[in-house]
Amino acid sequence: MALQLEHELLSGVTGNYWKVDRITIDRYKKEIDVYLSLYLDAAARAADKKYIINREYKWLDEEFFLESEDLTETNYIEAIYTKIKAEDDFFATATDV
Repeated sequence: MALQLEHELLSGVTGNYWKVDRITIDRYKKEIDVYLSLYLDAAARAADKKYIINREYKWLDEEFFLESEDLTETNYIEAIYTKIKAEDDFFATATDV
């Protein structure tokens, strides 16, 4: 799963494929730390090219939204993308891919 949304940097470089590259979940401390990285496109990510930029998201304590029954790989990744789209207006129109 990933998000598709075009973004042009000040340098003029444009990417359109946003992928969660790192997730740290601590259920005991109730912390989630996520890096969402922008790639030129899906082919660049599949070819292990370096990301252009990334954004970090953190949810702590009362913001923790993954309960133990949600912690299967598919469920928590989907939940993270859904949460980012709901909370970050930049990604409100992003397409799930």
